[in-house]
Amino acid sequence: KKISLYVKFFNETPGQYESQLDFECFFATKGFKVPCSATCDFPSINSKAINVFMQRKKFRPPTPPDCYISKHYIMTEKLFDFGPLLIGKNPAKKSEPAYIHVNSSVFRISNNGRFTAEIDFTLASSVFEGPEYKKGTFIFEPEKMTLATDQTEDLRVWAFPDGPQLYKDQIICMIKNNPVPVLFDVQCTGVKPTVEVDTNIVKFE
Repeated sequence: KKISLYVKFFNETPGQYESQLDFECFFATKGFKVPCSATCDFPSINSKAINVFMQRKKFRPPTPPDCYISKHYIMTEKLFDFGPLLIGKNPAKKSEPAYIHVNSSVFRISNNGRFTAEIDFTLASSVFEGPEYKKGTFIFEPEKMTLATDQTEDLRVWAFPDGPQLYKDQIICMIKNNPVPVLFDVQCTGVKPTVEVDTNIVKFE
């Protein structure tokens, strides 16, 4: 005769767990041991810069013009810098090739966990605003992703500064059934063309 024994596992902390089941029976000289192991984890995505950002620099050069980095992740600053961008561009034209080439970059979102990852993206500026955090400066597509294990999809992020100043934000990746969001810091600098003349009087002949 056979009977089924159901063993349930539950834990609130991610990790690898091991135990054993001990069985004894009447008239036997020794017991039986059955090893058991289980893994507890959250759905997750890969947040390492080397996997997310295709262009990276270890540090920012200290002097101009080399310090004006364009569309690179700065390892020492732990942020992605779009660099100097012309102000006054229309975000409604973001799908045009020229805007995609200059004002956008791709972040690679990969599921490196054991479970399907359902991800919702938002921006810190949608929750609060400040001098450098302004709603509408950064735009991204898509707003949601569902990734199977080992699957990778692209998150395209645009930057449209509307004034000559530094803008910052955070892309917040909220993963279903994972209480800890993944954050990516981004920034850009709005600029407008200027010229300087070395005299107060300009004579035309």
